[in-house]
Amino acid sequence: MSWKSRLKFAKRIANLNFSCRVSIYVNPINQENALEKFISEIVSIEDGILKIIIDGKKGDRYIHKLKKSLKSKNVTINRLLFVDDKSEGLIRLADFIAGLVRSHVDNQNTDNTYMFNVLKHKIKILN
Repeated sequence: MSWKSRLKFAKRIANLNFSCRVSIYVNPINQENALEKFISEIVSIEDGILKIIIDGKKGDRYIHKLKKSLKSKNVTINRLLFVDDKSEGLIRLADFIAGLVRSHVDNQNTDNTYMFNVLKHKIKILN
């Protein structure tokens, strides 16, 4: 997507009712543990999450292992799904926000800094 289209999209979604939490990891050695840590941070912050949808394809065995690991940390989730971004609009929105934050953090220029500032009230970066 061109910067002009991205900025137009950012301005249109700026007034929608949503918020997102972003956790930045610098080259995690074990990505499974990074995902587990991130989910446990999100669920401990937000009470009453019943369903989590994650971009990607993972088998039922991986989902069961992740749920079991989270349960051992006293984090319970009713549904944990891995889906393709083509089937879920919110996953595409999450991809957009993740790309925007990464672009803003990695190489700040006037375009991505301006676009980040348009949506920064919707984004909470976790440490």
